[in-house]
Amino acid sequence: MLILRDKNNVISFPLKESFKFINSQLFAEKNLIEEKGFYSTYNVTLAQAILGLGVGYRKQLTIAGIGYSCEYKNDSHSLILKLGFSHTVIFPLDKQIIAACPKPRLIVLKSLDKKALHKCAQEIQNLRKPNPYKDLGIYHADVKYRTKVGKKT
Repeated sequence: MLILRDKNNVISFPLKESFKFINSQLFAEKNLIEEKGFYSTYNVTLAQAILGLGVGYRKQLTIAGIGYSCEYKNDSHSLILKLGFSHTVIFPLDKQIIAACPKPRLIVLKSLDKKALHKCAQEIQNLRKPNPYKDLGIYHADVKYRTKVGKKT
C-alpha cells in the first residue's frame, strides 16, 4: 500500500506485491510476464493520483432546457435537480466529491480522485441525457455537441 500525503489530504494507493516504489519511481519485477501489462496502468494511475493530490480535478456540467435548474444542499451533501420530470431529482454525492452551483444551470464538481469524479459526472448526465434535436439535457461543458436538424415536413 502506497500512501500519498499533502498538507490537508491523504490518498492511499494499492500496489501489488510485485511492484515497488523506490525514490519516487515505480519498479516491477522483471521475471513476472503477466504483471508487465499492468505496469503502464499502474504508472498512469499513480501519476493521476499525484496530480489529483497536488492540483485536484474539476468537471463542469451545463443544464439546458426550459425550467431546468439545480441547487446544492450542503446539509445533506446532495444536488437537487429540476429536469422536466413531475418531481425533483435528489442526487446524493460521495464524500470525496465537492459540488457547487454558482448559477442555476451550472454544476461544478471537484475531487482529488479522477475516476470517482468522472463516474459521478456521468451518473448526473444519465439523469437527463443530451438530446441533439431539441438541445435539452445535461451537457459536459468541455465537450462540443452537435445539434441535428429535425425531419422537415
